This record gives sequence, structure tokens and C-alpha cells, in this order.
Amino acid sequence: MAPLAMALADRLGFAGKSPPRYGLILAAAMGTTIPAFGILPSTVVSMAFAGVSESIHGINFTYFDYTLLNFPILGALGLLVQTVLITVMFVAKPQPQHAAEAPAGWRPDERRLLIILLIALALWMTDSLHGISPAWIALAAALVCITPRIGVLPSKVLTDDVSYGAWLFVAGIIGMGAIAKETGLGTAIGEILLTYVPLTADGGIVTFYQIFVIGGAINLIATAPVTPPIITAFADAIAQAVNWPLRSVLLAEVPAFMVFPLPHQAPPVAMAMAIGGVPMRAGVRVMAVYFVIAVIVILPLQYLWGRLLGAYP
Repeated sequence: MAPLAMALADRLGFAGKSPPRYGLILAAAMGTTIPAFGILPSTVVSMAFAGVSESIHGINFTYFDYTLLNFPILGALGLLVQTVLITVMFVAKPQPQHAAEAPAGWRPDERRLLIILLIALALWMTDSLHGISPAWIALAAALVCITPRIGVLPSKVLTDDVSYGAWLFVAGIIGMGAIAKETGLGTAIGEILLTYVPLTADGGIVTFYQIFVIGGAINLIATAPVTPPIITAFADAIAQAVNWPLRSVLLAEVPAFMVFPLPHQAPPVAMAMAIGGVPMRAGVRVMAVYFVIAVIVILPLQYLWGRLLGAYP
């Protein structure tokens, strides 16, 4: 999205090193990353969370339940707050440099891709009915995309063009949680954090914030992709301390990798800033203000929404 935001900035007359240009790039970076954490198969982090929860504790999360809990408040409301915040902080009047171009018609491969994505989305949203894992649906959609005459890509992309780094990264993240559990590393980290963050049994929103602080501390040091396997490894210890169901503790850790104050904690945001030439100070200023607003406004609403759904005690 960063190159698209840069192209849009050029068309709107926001060239060079200008705050409005930075705002557009930050809007693309934050708007496509942070809310996506609230949709189960949309990010590496959310898929790693689901994977380690299943591999360590045997707890499965469906697309529908996970998204219903995390997207309306943390995702959609968070996106609205981000939009208003960036608009206020980087407000400027556009001065278009180019005449608008007439949109071209849809190509056949574009229509096929749209159909594939809509079918996959429908299956994700109804997984509570058919029970098929979101990961299997995503894999099936990818295979259809490279099926000759049906898909949109030549089959040779698997051997010539696909980067397997992301696949290995996901496998490593899931394996990291299991290793942390078996070696006792997760327990050791949990004991240290539990020592400095005393947990309140049956504390309601207080317990919710305490779990957020633990996850936030891990996120600050290890970044979002590594947070789920670490905190999930000792989630059972947290559950015993706060007298919450283990499933509720696992779900309560999600806000910790959706609400954070520094760009480096979400690699896609940092990468988009680097591509677009956004100064770190501009990114930190936006995200720090958003973090404060989220902690004061969004997190209490998230707890109330989760309690209404029965996800949090």
C-alpha cells in the first residue's frame, strides 16, 4: 500500500518531504495493518496466535468468533480513530497535479480473482457452521489461483516466483511457542512478569488491563509477531492467577498486539514508513497519541463488548 499512497500523494500535490505526504503513507500503513490484526487469517500475527493456541493448549478459534470479538471495537473503531487523528495532525488542502483518468474495464483474470476471494471470504465468515479451518480455506484459495485456466497465476510461480520466507516465518513462530512451553522458557518469562505485574483474581476490567500490560511489555521488546507464542506459552499460569477461563485469557492477549505506541512493534508499519521516507518522529508522534486514546477509550469499550459476548468474565 505504501507505493499506492505515494502515487496518490503525488497526484494530490503532496510531493517531497511534506507532512501531508507522511500522513497519507501512515494512513495506508496503519489502516491496513492494525485493524487487520482483528481478523483471524489477515495477518501473520493473528494466524500465529491461532496456531500456538491450538498447538500448546488445544484451543481452536473460528474466524467468525475471533473477528466478531476483535474487529468491531479494536479494528473498526480503531480505524476511525486513526483516520480522524491523522487527518487532524496532517491536514492540508490537495492541489491536484494531473487530470483524472477514466477507469479501465475489468480483465477476465481480475474477475476470476474477485470471485475466488468472495468465496473464500464467505467460507471464512461461516466457519462456525461448517468447521473448516481458515488456514485450509486460504490454502485452497491459493491453489485455485494457480490452477490452469481457472486461476489467475501460472503454476510455475510455486517454483520460480514465490518467496517461501513468509511460510518459514509462520512455521518458526508457531514452533517457537511450543519450544518455549517444553523448555520452560515461557514459564520463566511468565514468572518474572507475574512478579512485577501482580494479577487480581476475578478483577474484571482490572484483570483485563493487567493482561494487556503483560502482553504490551512483551510486544515492546519482542515486537508483535513474537508476542503471541511467548504470552500464550504461560497463559495457563495467568488463568490460574486471575481465576479466568484459559480461553478468555488467550482472547484478552489480542489487544496487546493491536494497541502499541511505537512503529517498530508492527514490522509492516515500519516497512511502509521506510519505503515512503516517513521520519520516525512523525510515526512515533501519531502512534503514541493513538496509543493513549486507545488505552483510555478503546480498551474499556473492548472489554465491555467482550463481556457482552461472553468472551471475558
